[in-house]
Amino acid sequence: MMSTVRAKIKKRRNRHYKTICTVCNTILMVLGIASLAIGMWIWFSVYNDQAGEDVFLFVQDIFWIANFLFIGIGAYIIIMTCIGFFGIYRESKCSILVYFLLLLLVLIFAIAFTTMAFVFFFQVKRDLSLSFGGAILRDYGVSGENEKSKAIDKIQNNFECCGEKSHSEWLQSEWYRLEDMKYFPSEARKPYPSSCCTVKPGTTIESNKTPTYWNETACYMEPINKYMNQRGCFEVVHKWIYPYILVFGSGGALILIMLLVDLLGYIVLLRNVDFDYDDDVSSKNDIDRELPPLEDTDQLNLTVRNTAVPPIDFTAARKW
Repeated sequence: MMSTVRAKIKKRRNRHYKTICTVCNTILMVLGIASLAIGMWIWFSVYNDQAGEDVFLFVQDIFWIANFLFIGIGAYIIIMTCIGFFGIYRESKCSILVYFLLLLLVLIFAIAFTTMAFVFFFQVKRDLSLSFGGAILRDYGVSGENEKSKAIDKIQNNFECCGEKSHSEWLQSEWYRLEDMKYFPSEARKPYPSSCCTVKPGTTIESNKTPTYWNETACYMEPINKYMNQRGCFEVVHKWIYPYILVFGSGGALILIMLLVDLLGYIVLLRNVDFDYDDDVSSKNDIDRELPPLEDTDQLNLTVRNTAVPPIDFTAARKW
């Protein structure tokens, strides 16, 4: 009877452990699906954005690496949690061990991804300033740098900005020096490229085509006027790329925390749950069925006493 009670207690405890792991596994699967969906959304939204390809020409490839890692981790987690659900449902210790090893592997990737996302978060300003500002000063308009020149023009058109921090930076650029040599001593030289001028309202900016400017002639008449883009490109571009980096960092940190919780849950599951408890319960129930039911403890004591001490026949002793 006591063995049956203990088996029921163990069964209830195992059920609680498995319920906790199932809940953690479900939350982790939801995070994996969200990671996969958000990663694909970022990739398609940036890829279809007219300025996206040009911006990332001046940002390290770490953004695309982080994006593909985000997608890969999401897909990996979905497959891994399916194995975890199978192991819990079938009570297979082998599947649980495989899931545990896969969990350790994805935990390493999640740590690396989160670290990379936060490093990129703090370094993107410096990298963007050095690459974009350096391209304006040294590469724009120079022979052999057509790709960067076109990218800068498209960024200034799409984000309605001029220069890295202000239009005056163009006066120290190599492009302005070449313009000065080209038009000297004429006053026809421009203080900044035409892409700094305001695009005509309603104009669709297409790649490989020069947009229609509002008033290009008036754009160069005064240093600052309503026909030119007065904002610097650095802050505008950084605000555009900032949400994507924030998604990578916060998403990676959330996945990492949930992986640690899930890991602890499965450690407890492997240490405390006996996956063979059903066989033990059935065998103990068979033993209990073989024993007769006991209703009265006094009757049990009397039965044991009569069995242990045989009765003495005193009548036969008197005759003798």
